Amino acid sequence: RKVNSVLNKVTWETFDELCNDLCRVRLVTGQQLDLVVNLVFDKAITQHHYCEMYADMCLKLKATYPEFADSNTPGVLLSFQRCLVNRCQDEFENLPVSMELEEAEKEEVKN
Repeated sequence: RKVNSVLNKVTWETFDELCNDLCRVRLVTGQQLDLVVNLVFDKAITQHHYCEMYADMCLKLKATYPEFADSNTPGVLLSFQRCLVNRCQDEFENLPVSMELEEAEKEEVKN
């Protein structure tokens, strides 16, 4: 909740202060880390004019947040970077195979 609130206020003028606020958020589980990564990712892809700022934010958060044991893969550590790469991979794998509309979508557009 705090992370989302901070992300809603970030601009170039407030970046340093608010990014430091995010760095101070205490994460205690890999799920929390993954949630923060997803929130930052979602903001970055919906606010294109701030994409460079979110990239800078990711660098700071990567250096700040701890690693956690991955509950899905024993012996593997879950870092900010790993969560971000996983999210990017998920997005890539879920891209449509074609930009062509399916028949049902074509009918819906006609109506």
